[in-house]
Amino acid sequence: MKVCFVNTYFPPYRGGAETYVYNLSRCLSNLGHSVEVFCADHLQSSVSTERSASFPNKVEVHRLRPIFTLYGTPIIPSLYWHLMAFDGDIIHVNFPNPFNTFIGGLVSMRKKVPSVITWHNDLPHVSSCARTLVFIHNIFASYYLRWYDKIIATTKRYADLSLMLQRWQPLVQVIHNGVDCGVFNPQVNDEYVRAIHGLEGYKIILFTGALTKWHGYKGLDVLIRAFKIVKKKMKDVRLLIVGDGVLRWYYQEFCKKLSLIDDTVFALDVPDAILPQYYAACDVFVLPSKDQSEGFGLVILEANACGKPVIASMVGGVPEVVIDGYNGMLVQPNSPKDLANALTILLSDQELMLEMGKRGREWAELHDWNIIARAVQEIYEELLCGLTR
Repeated sequence: MKVCFVNTYFPPYRGGAETYVYNLSRCLSNLGHSVEVFCADHLQSSVSTERSASFPNKVEVHRLRPIFTLYGTPIIPSLYWHLMAFDGDIIHVNFPNPFNTFIGGLVSMRKKVPSVITWHNDLPHVSSCARTLVFIHNIFASYYLRWYDKIIATTKRYADLSLMLQRWQPLVQVIHNGVDCGVFNPQVNDEYVRAIHGLEGYKIILFTGALTKWHGYKGLDVLIRAFKIVKKKMKDVRLLIVGDGVLRWYYQEFCKKLSLIDDTVFALDVPDAILPQYYAACDVFVLPSKDQSEGFGLVILEANACGKPVIASMVGGVPEVVIDGYNGMLVQPNSPKDLANALTILLSDQELMLEMGKRGREWAELHDWNIIARAVQEIYEELLCGLTR
């Protein structure tokens, strides 16, 4: 079959939805399907089409230039005409991106092409203006979501929590996110990362994520406060932060204010090729998300696949991904004290870290992208057979 993915961006731009589309495209291509991706050109340099040599059967990527950006969403009027010209079997859109979701649904309805939307998470409330836009969007979404044949939620917990998804339960099917267990694995060597950042002999706490206001809900400030508490009890520990963005200076100044700058490494963005080495270098991975904006947390599976335990907040869909006491620990959100306590417990017990990391690897193997792609393929086949239409 011929599948059309619509997403905000596409690698090398890094993000959860981008990772999702990249890997589904790769795996569906391996299964023999033809895939085209329509997205914004994150560099806004030109309108370009490319075929990625990293995919065995070639995935065609159309990077379209937006005319402006609203609430972090690139607005691309030409997307409508590109999708109308697409001669394929399935349109698969990814939310949160209200513009793409509206256009994808409209084209699906007009061309009578089956459509799927993956609901990664609700729109985050990052400002008072954003709250107004979210309110307006939720009104319009009640109309355009009816154009979709199936809604994929990445966890049942998030599907139950989301006020939007609660209204569309008959269309919702839960399929977890995945991880490339070949790329992320316990055999990855950590010597390079520890050497270039001077981390030999230290226990490492790792955080990865974009350092932007749109990702403020990831809770890096909470982790920094917790790290301050941990440092009072443990001297041989370092905080390693992977990611970059306009708020990096804020977090660096925050670390200076708490006298943590010498114990914190800002590694900035790192190439995908060496990202597994950063997971390999850590002793524990932390996802301290603040609110329900965290629909899944792909980084949890990446850390687990590398055999590392995870500490994460009990928000959004996370408690369905981190099983407390099994592949990691769950803590209350926005509580540096609770997070510091969990970190101290894990970092002080090597045997517990290894055991949770081992179970984490087993959990990750159940979520290999090849497994996830086949589950998504089944939805496509059902729609094409008219079973749910």
